[in-house]
Amino acid sequence: METFNFRSFRKDDIKVMRKVFNAAFEDYLVPIWLSEADFKRKLIDKTNISFKYSVGSYYDNQLVGFLFQTIEKYQNQKTAYNGGTGVIPTFRGNQLTYHMYQHIIPILIHKEVENCVLEVISNNKPAIRSYEKVGFHKSKFFHCLKLDMESSYLKNAPRTGFRVIEPRKPKWDVYESFSDYDTSFLDTFIMLRKNRKSETILEAYDGDDLVGSIIYNKKMGRVGNIGVHKKHRGMGIGTFLLKRMHADCRNKPIYILNVNERSYNLLNFFLRLGFKNDIDQFELKLKLSNR
Repeated sequence: METFNFRSFRKDDIKVMRKVFNAAFEDYLVPIWLSEADFKRKLIDKTNISFKYSVGSYYDNQLVGFLFQTIEKYQNQKTAYNGGTGVIPTFRGNQLTYHMYQHIIPILIHKEVENCVLEVISNNKPAIRSYEKVGFHKSKFFHCLKLDMESSYLKNAPRTGFRVIEPRKPKWDVYESFSDYDTSFLDTFIMLRKNRKSETILEAYDGDDLVGSIIYNKKMGRVGNIGVHKKHRGMGIGTFLLKRMHADCRNKPIYILNVNERSYNLLNFFLRLGFKNDIDQFELKLKLSNR
């Protein structure tokens, strides 16, 4: 292995972080290129990465690899979430993912972090092997859904007698009571609250009673959470909320990422509306308490 240095990032690293991110993902299974605004929206705002607990790989003082992380409670445990790992093509094969984790794990343990988690596309076998070498194991299986154009079912969904408003003050506890499915790290209510300025919330009312809600990122066309009161399910409320979201996003594609394979009713609901399941992901987990 050639000589590499590893260090945490600083806020003034953000321009080179974006440059190397784009270089690392230009030949990815799903190629990614982010503008300055998109990079800030996706990684700084949505993922809320911590510069202090993220790691860069440097060769000859040049950034060639990265591990972007944030730390928050997930399933009641202090967790370091990997929001993106990449190495530019000419420096692959040097086990930089492994070495970046070896650099940061003692720091995370000192901060009393209990787990590391991440998501990886299910057929990206090289990446999975790389993480398994660190000690990660598969913990969940997620379906990623996309609606390219308004489905006939969604387009022709009948109007309901329910009233939909955009609230001035979110009712987070109520929204959470509507959700009885297991989410990924980024779609926990803790993370949605942190990204509140980028999230739109719609509420559905039956008279004066709040009976449904949807939380979404309008710029990204991404649903963060949708929920309906148990006694009001099957009445078209969720469909109507998605229809309102789709119109608000100017009929751009809608994305619903990381639907747990065990959330059968939720998955079937989206598939009936015309969403397509083109990509699946594993959640990988590393228990730091075992080290």
